[in-house]
Amino acid sequence: MPPSDTRFFTEDWIITLPSRPDVKFIRLTPPVFGERIKILANPLNHPFDSSADKEEWTPIKIEESRQRFIDQYNLSKTKYRALDILVQIGGKTVGQGGVHEIPMVKAGLANIGLSLAESARGKGLGKATMQILLRLSNELEVDIVHAGTMLANKPMRALAAALGFTEREEVLSIPGRGVVAELLFENVDYKKFKDLDMDVEFTGPAPD
Repeated sequence: MPPSDTRFFTEDWIITLPSRPDVKFIRLTPPVFGERIKILANPLNHPFDSSADKEEWTPIKIEESRQRFIDQYNLSKTKYRALDILVQIGGKTVGQGGVHEIPMVKAGLANIGLSLAESARGKGLGKATMQILLRLSNELEVDIVHAGTMLANKPMRALAAALGFTEREEVLSIPGRGVVAELLFENVDYKKFKDLDMDVEFTGPAPD
């Protein structure tokens, strides 16, 4: 299915939920990519990864990640394969996430990923962010949406179950990133989130 509004890919935007007006979900673009790294590079934000799984964010790795993002970002302006967000409260980034097509795993398959700052957990932000990402999944030209986590991440497992996912043990590796999950969440009816009550403010052409 084509996107309901191509501006999700061609413009910058801010999304809010009526139930959480204090939280802004802003489009991740190249000029603010550093905000994603602040979340990803802090080991406190990944308490369920073993020491062996924690990534070392060297300058080289950061640049590789930035370039992968830019390549995908530019491609998605016309191919509609990925959308990424920052989660902000009071102008401070407290999380990041995205939904990306992963054709190297299976054609028509998209993966949802998110991470929150340690200070942002236990406040319902995980659920709100997942709902936004499931809504945005409907804009991608994909057929199946899944997510994944580590076995020890019980809060994420409970959240996924509440949103309608079923779980299956399987190690998921993505080229260039290695092992990203030990559990897969599948069979979610992401299309039911297409009517999620949210407000979108398009703020102009997406920056390069």
